Amino acid sequence: MTNEFDQISSNASIAAIGIGTRDVFFAIADRQLSSLLQSSLDEAIWIAVGEASASAVLVSDDLARDTIVSRRRVVEVAAPFPRGAKQAVTNVSTRLSQGAILADDYASITAALSAITHGGVYMAERVFDLADQFPALTARQDAVLAKIAQGARTVDIVSNLHTSKTVVKLEIQAIENRLGVSGRAALVAAALSLGFAPRASGSAHKRPNGLT
Repeated sequence: MTNEFDQISSNASIAAIGIGTRDVFFAIADRQLSSLLQSSLDEAIWIAVGEASASAVLVSDDLARDTIVSRRRVVEVAAPFPRGAKQAVTNVSTRLSQGAILADDYASITAALSAITHGGVYMAERVFDLADQFPALTARQDAVLAKIAQGARTVDIVSNLHTSKTVVKLEIQAIENRLGVSGRAALVAAALSLGFAPRASGSAHKRPNGLT
């Protein structure tokens, strides 16, 4: 299986996984995610994505990137942090996906694929638990905190969000009150613990779930 996977994934941006027989169901993932899933899917048959059936279930860790999502049922692989889990719950509730697992729990992928293939939805219990830990932030506060996690200065946030310095300062104060912290260093630490992505290192952006 390894040689077959290596051959396919080296020639395609995404590969498909057939569990059992090709008539049952498929999981589709990008090359790096496929590598991580491989150890959890011992019975997988690796094929090129073009050979997957139209009813294949997509396994994605980036719904915005995977434009094929709109044509397939989806299991989202969420970052194992409150923010990633919160977004995953939202995606299921708005039907952008039909299920979610966490990036540190690939073993549950088989259960998720089985449930969705048979017309159901699947949400790992820890996804709900982590989502409940995410604070109630407005869309603007979320955007401000995301920039703070990346090390942006207040002036940079003002420019990026096309707003005033006064508004940004008020939002930062509101976020600090919500999170129970004070000062930029504590705010950055809190943001990272919630799953906001840190500043990119070089050209590779490091995601909270450990995937680049």
